[in-house]
Amino acid sequence: MTMRRQVWRGLSAVGSGQAMSQALGLTRNIILARLLSPENIGVAVALAAVLALVDLISDLSVDKVLIQSANGDDPVMQRTAQALSLIHI
Repeated sequence: MTMRRQVWRGLSAVGSGQAMSQALGLTRNIILARLLSPENIGVAVALAAVLALVDLISDLSVDKVLIQSANGDDPVMQRTAQALSLIHI
């Protein structure tokens, strides 16, 4: 299998996974909109936004930054990375 074919296969797998994730999120929001009253929709949207922010932070891959950075051995950088990891949990 050529490298180009492997790349396209990987891209299609990741892309279809992301598309499915977005479709399921939309489906969840439609179901919530039908079940909740208009007053509670705002609370649900705010909660969803906070959860999306936490998910975005978790995608930072702090461990990879420590390995790839020239300053990865710096204790300050390691403490900061550990603090970010704790916030994620």
